[in-house]
Amino acid sequence: MSPYQWAFPDFPQFQSYLSSCGPGDRFEAWSIPKLFEKQLVLAHAKYSAKLEPSSMLLSTDDLATIRSYLDTQFNEFIAVYVAGESKTAKCSWGDIDSYDELIENTMKYSSPDCEVYVFPLTAIDKPEHYLVKARYPYPHEADKSDF
Repeated sequence: MSPYQWAFPDFPQFQSYLSSCGPGDRFEAWSIPKLFEKQLVLAHAKYSAKLEPSSMLLSTDDLATIRSYLDTQFNEFIAVYVAGESKTAKCSWGDIDSYDELIENTMKYSSPDCEVYVFPLTAIDKPEHYLVKARYPYPHEADKSDF
């Protein structure tokens, strides 16, 4: 079964999503500010009015950094795209085979009020970097505190 790809720009949206989850659902979540503090970001860009129409939001240097990271076998990325004043968010992840899709998604978010973050999933997929790594309990587990 393929995992859902969700991103939330704030805690209330994440909390709202949790209310629709069911037993057995797993969650792995990171805090973007914490990943920045730990310098675990491959690229980050905000839309600028200085961009030429149909320009890429990420710079040539950002793309080279991402490509270099992905050229190492088994390295994967996770990208977060934040759009508009409502700050809706989407994420995607992949490896070198998903690089073109990353470029396409970034082009979609190269417009006003948008931001793109790209993180080294292989590096952040560790207990010390998770904000949340948990599973929604089954009803028979609700009274247990050690799941």
